[in-house]
Amino acid sequence: MTTPWEWQESSVVTMTAVMSISDHSPASNGISAPLVIRNDYSFSLSE
Repeated sequence: MTTPWEWQESSVVTMTAVMSISDHSPASNGISAPLVIRNDYSFSLSE
């Protein structure tokens, strides 16, 4: 059970980093969308 939870926290950190990057680089927006989907998926796993 520890692994999905740690992965979910890692996804949030990664998503936050990409979001701050996309403020400077619009091209990063294409990366943000899949990260949001992956974060939602891992969140439903932990629940």
